[in-house]
Amino acid sequence: RTPGGHRKFRLRDVTAFVQKRQYEAAGPLPLAVAPGAVGLGVDPWLVAAGALLSGVLFAFVVRKALGARSRWSAAGAQALEGALGEVRSTLEPAGSVFVAGREWPAVAAIGAGSLARGATVRVTGSEGERLVVTAARPPEGAHPFGS
Repeated sequence: RTPGGHRKFRLRDVTAFVQKRQYEAAGPLPLAVAPGAVGLGVDPWLVAAGALLSGVLFAFVVRKALGARSRWSAAGAQALEGALGEVRSTLEPAGSVFVAGREWPAVAAIGAGSLARGATVRVTGSEGERLVVTAARPPEGAHPFGS
């Protein structure tokens, strides 16, 4: 007791009071909720099942997003007609070119011959999953990629 005659509150008294009030307010407990040391707790199996389901959903979404990003787009290739690019691997007649910020599979147009690495090319069309390119001269005093 304090000098004024009041009883001192201890932490365990407060905790017991709160637990009792929570228990009374909860009413009949749902099956997924079990009483714990502090009042109400969630069944660990329910937590594990929720975490597993969330992980599977996250992996599915990431897989689909990466697949969509890496998928070749025929519409994108057609939109590149007339664009300038740079040969990344020698076209004899097939190789790869860097156009519009991305590396694309490419084939040299008929009669264009072999195009060496670093050569400037112009996209003339698309053939299946490849760009069709011919040799081009870069604009005077400018790099075709603006750098």
